[in-house]
Amino acid sequence: MALALLMSANSKLILSDSVYLQHTSHGSSMVERLYYHPHFSGVVKTGNYIIVDDVYTTGQTMKYLKNFLENRGANVTGAWCLGAGPSNQFEPNRLLVKILLAKFPSISNYFDIDCLTVPQIQYLLRLSSINRLWEIHSDNQLALSFA
Repeated sequence: MALALLMSANSKLILSDSVYLQHTSHGSSMVERLYYHPHFSGVVKTGNYIIVDDVYTTGQTMKYLKNFLENRGANVTGAWCLGAGPSNQFEPNRLLVKILLAKFPSISNYFDIDCLTVPQIQYLLRLSSINRLWEIHSDNQLALSFA
């Protein structure tokens, strides 16, 4: 919020804080974050928006917020983050999606391809098989049950 306030105070931007993330735990591992789907609520006025977020890990919160805003008539022109992961690029291009589908033709049986971000696709592409994802997820769930 501090970054958004600073941006609006030093520009002609208007701060809109009428949209809220309905908080649910996203987990700490990439596997857990693959299954996280943020939900937003609030009033969206038509116009141009710049998304401001605190930390960029997978880009999923920004992607879902962008979709939430655009589905209600807004135009998202940019995104800013205080802490960033390996990339500020969260929307995958068609080539990256094509590479993912070539490696894992059945991936759409497990994930909505349109909801995946660049870091998530890059993570999936590093896996030797889709079964490896389930092994990691199962090991992670087992570890959490003993924590």
